[in-house]
Amino acid sequence: MFFEDPVRSKVCGHTYDRKGLNQLFSMRKTKCPIPGCSNNGLSLSQVEVDDEMKLKVRRHKTREEAAKKKKDLDETMDDDDEQGGGYTVLE
Repeated sequence: MFFEDPVRSKVCGHTYDRKGLNQLFSMRKTKCPIPGCSNNGLSLSQVEVDDEMKLKVRRHKTREEAAKKKKDLDETMDDDDEQGGGYTVLE
């Protein structure tokens, strides 16, 4: 699962998805959920949009889509080879 709306804490530097962070706050939890982090006062006022993570997610999705298209094309080409490459042989 990828970040849909990544935000980063200005205090500890950890990145969260805004929806998950809001869910954490709805349970009245204000400690950073990253194990070992000492940020005990996490709040919406200390997070900012994480543009770097947005870019990383976008690049990863683009690479995955390109790999899937290549795989689909390779499979299509293999199917064509098995069927005689699309040529009809007349005897």
